[in-house]
Amino acid sequence: MHNKEMHQLLLIALTTVALTAHAAPSTKPRIMIDPGHGGTDTGASLNGAKESEIALLVSKRLKEVLVERGYHVTLTREKDESLALEERAAKANQIKPDLFLSIHLNSSNDSKAQGKEFYFQNQLQADEESMFLANRENADLHDSINDRTERSGVRRAESEQIPALSIEPSGTRNDVRRILEDLARNDRVKRSSLAAIEMDRAWSESPFAARFNARNSSRTIRQAPFFLVTHVAAPSVLVEVGFLSHKREGARLQTDEYQNALALSLAGGIDRYFQSVK
Repeated sequence: MHNKEMHQLLLIALTTVALTAHAAPSTKPRIMIDPGHGGTDTGASLNGAKESEIALLVSKRLKEVLVERGYHVTLTREKDESLALEERAAKANQIKPDLFLSIHLNSSNDSKAQGKEFYFQNQLQADEESMFLANRENADLHDSINDRTERSGVRRAESEQIPALSIEPSGTRNDVRRILEDLARNDRVKRSSLAAIEMDRAWSESPFAARFNARNSSRTIRQAPFFLVTHVAAPSVLVEVGFLSHKREGARLQTDEYQNALALSLAGGIDRYFQSVK
């Protein structure tokens, strides 16, 4: 393809994006919250405390707060049940939320490790620690990546985000469509990073961080190939709300007071995110 033809394709694609850009909804956005693990997959555990149970409690409280603020909120699971990652992604891709948030608890052999971490889809090389965590969270995946991707419904969801093109010939139409798909994915990653940044800031600037002496470190926002943030066709963030393995933080994570603080902080970050993308 000549440079002139490529230039024309880019102009067509950018014009289409400008005409069909994702605008902030006139009503409150739709949010899907995914409580990590569940059923026989308890996730991290410590002295009887289970990641799957605490993640569900935090998710339900967050839903209550967001619904009170007028958001439309759905959970991937409402009870302690097993749910494959592909099923969670498929639910999200069917509903097409404006934001997808997966709630988890962390654990480490380092007894000093604590704080929150916010992950979104990686475009750069992930660090070793992030790769280890992503592999651990993706551990229930056994089939081929193509099979898992097909079951997640992400390809169809991504395709439906691209407007119908009446460009001829068909080769040109396909080229423009590929450009639009790349632009849409880049926009999704950008929005995911903004959501992670705003949720991190909301906690750091909240009275809860000082009250519980639980400020985040400087490496709380990361990119990693988690299945969910990669296979949901919406801005997506996976949040590790704390380390169950840390003595003080692990104890706090089991209390209603701290779970409520987490929910209020996350909701505040979500508010800030949607205000920033208007």
